[in-house]
Amino acid sequence: MSRRGAPIIANKEDGTFKEALTLFDSKQYKKSLKLAEQILKKNSNYSDAYSLKALNLYNLKEYEESEIYAQKAIIKGDKLPVTNHILGILRRQQGNHKQAADFFKAALEHGSTNNSIWRDLAIMQLQNRDYKYVIQSRHAFLESAMGYRQNWTSLSVAYYINEDYDAAVKTLIKIEDLVKDKIETEAEIIEDSEVYLFKLQALAKTDATAALKELEGIKTLDVTGALELKANCYMQLEQFDKAQKTYRELLKRNPDNYQYYRYLEAALGSSDKSAKLRLGLYDKLAKFYPRSDPPKFIPLTFLKAQDPEFEPRMRSYVLAQLKRSVPATFQNVKPFYKDSAKVAIIEKIVLQYLAGLENSPLEFVWTHYFLSLHYLRLGKLSEALKYVDAAIKHTPTIVEFYLLKARVLKHFGDLTQSCEVINFGRELDLQDRFVNTKTAKYYNRANQVDKALATVSMFTKNDSSPNGLKDLHTMQASWFIIENGEAFLRTYKETKDAKFLGLALKRFLGIVKIYEEFWTDQMDFHTFCMRKGTCRAYINLLEWEDTIYSSAMYKRALKGAVDAYFIILNEKLNEVEETYVKLNKKEKVAKMKQTEQDKIAYQAYTDDEDFYGHKLVDVLDPLGQLQIKFFNHLFTQSPDSILANEIQFQLQFEIGKKVALVLSALNKIVKADPKNVNIPYYVLSLKNQTKFTDSLSKKLIEKTLEKYELSDPNTLIDSYVTGGDFKSVLGLINVHNLDIPGLQLKPKIMELLGHLEPFEQSELLQLIK
Repeated sequence: MSRRGAPIIANKEDGTFKEALTLFDSKQYKKSLKLAEQILKKNSNYSDAYSLKALNLYNLKEYEESEIYAQKAIIKGDKLPVTNHILGILRRQQGNHKQAADFFKAALEHGSTNNSIWRDLAIMQLQNRDYKYVIQSRHAFLESAMGYRQNWTSLSVAYYINEDYDAAVKTLIKIEDLVKDKIETEAEIIEDSEVYLFKLQALAKTDATAALKELEGIKTLDVTGALELKANCYMQLEQFDKAQKTYRELLKRNPDNYQYYRYLEAALGSSDKSAKLRLGLYDKLAKFYPRSDPPKFIPLTFLKAQDPEFEPRMRSYVLAQLKRSVPATFQNVKPFYKDSAKVAIIEKIVLQYLAGLENSPLEFVWTHYFLSLHYLRLGKLSEALKYVDAAIKHTPTIVEFYLLKARVLKHFGDLTQSCEVINFGRELDLQDRFVNTKTAKYYNRANQVDKALATVSMFTKNDSSPNGLKDLHTMQASWFIIENGEAFLRTYKETKDAKFLGLALKRFLGIVKIYEEFWTDQMDFHTFCMRKGTCRAYINLLEWEDTIYSSAMYKRALKGAVDAYFIILNEKLNEVEETYVKLNKKEKVAKMKQTEQDKIAYQAYTDDEDFYGHKLVDVLDPLGQLQIKFFNHLFTQSPDSILANEIQFQLQFEIGKKVALVLSALNKIVKADPKNVNIPYYVLSLKNQTKFTDSLSKKLIEKTLEKYELSDPNTLIDSYVTGGDFKSVLGLINVHNLDIPGLQLKPKIMELLGHLEPFEQSELLQLIK
């Protein structure tokens, strides 16, 4: 009886479990959960039900309880394929792609016959950049569904990213004959065109001649892409005559593409020829494309200021734009401001032009605008202010002039007046989103965060909140979030109110969340691009994603977080809420009221009760949090960058456990930038360190210090002050937590103040408070 009874019960449970899975697939999580619980009441060892219950609870946002049942499933069914498959799906939803891959792999290793797991595993491997294993997963899934072109495309891409270009081409050739007569719809035509170009791109990697042969008779929707590939093949084969003809075809299609002109010169071999020969080329191109900027601009980059051709050509280039009152004239010539001789010529040309202007109001004001930008770029703030004031006096209704005046005042260090001026300009055109955002940015720079938020909220959706802060986070407006965070950090330094430090960290973490979303969003494209055949765009996406954490915006957030966490470490901030218990009843009511008001003003995410960021501030291991939440992303993607190693040095030096990491970071900084202004202080900090006391560490430090000759720190500072090297001084001050005996930094800095512009004085004084 017992033998016959066991299978019947098991079958009933299996049937119920299948029904629960069906309900989960149709997103009926509560019903699916109920059935899973029914199974567990009858059989507490049914690990598949534990895993499904965990998955349902996660989708019902019961995250803590979900993890409890996930752990039970792991204990009871670590070798069961269905349990591992469901746990893989759970980890994928949680964003833990490494564990998801491990569970999918375990499901297959323990006998799962569900071939779709191979596809899921491949996606996780791509997300984790485990490229060498992707081929096996894609191949296994292809064998289970060979009738779908996207599976062949996926395998080809897997070979491509592993640099096996021959296999990538052969894979696509196998499917071409099968689909040749079955392409009917517009979508299929586009897919075929894209995949074919991708095949030729892969072929060109190993056999440019064969790729060219196919390109000759190709009919593709992406003509520009085919021409660029053809030109690249000609350059590989050193068939420069054909290459330059192809680049000329590309110029006909887009004469404003600067890169095509550079490639054309490379094909012609004229890049290292005389200026006269190169001028002849660009003069001809200018006749062909008279309305294009590159043929006029590029000669100015290789002509020297002393060349007799330079001044008349620069005059023609600049005045042609000033006569048309082009606001961007200065931006167009800004690249020349690295050469002081060329700058002097530009100044002379524009001043002469201004002196000869008669009865031309538009040219008059935009020439003044140019000169104001010119003098601002040179750091001559009084001159810059004089010219922009003249433009405003002449025509007080042009918004750009107020933006420029605000910028000049900002450099003077007068942030309050700067905000007033730019806001006046904003009020001239209330529908201009750009001016609105600029005004909000200036308010943030002046630490007027409430006005900044009120201003930018005019162009946001405020349906569920009194301001646009939540919408700004939803829309990933990183420019505002980072400015807001830096403003809160400066406010903390002025007021020492811990809530502002927490709010700063919340904003910096908001930037991290945005970039983590960028990283996670590529998940959709691992399948979408294969379905659409957009393989070339997909490869570009992977390359871009591999650099997102080294972008300028992310680095700004990281620098702010480093500053904030070292403040937490050095000032040993206690739990913010501890003071609450010491308040009397009236004070508690007032504090609660203030907290509610702040919640309305500062809450960036719905249901985020820690909107102050107290939990970010109140940590036992601030440097550990800095590594986990902020630093590891940059260090993973860009381990050799200067910023990554500067932070690594500071972190590991302060932690004081692994001297090898400290020395490695210093060596990488020196290798990347031998003149880095922070190097002397890193060396001095090692020389005077008291953290690494064991004999091996001391020996390693001594051996490293032998490589670097270092003058007395006061002598070093004297040289910077005497030379007025403002940037080097700022770099030295920004080194965190280095206590160097005998270094009299502050008096030297005060001595430097007299040599600086007002805006530099303001910045320097803020840093040494």
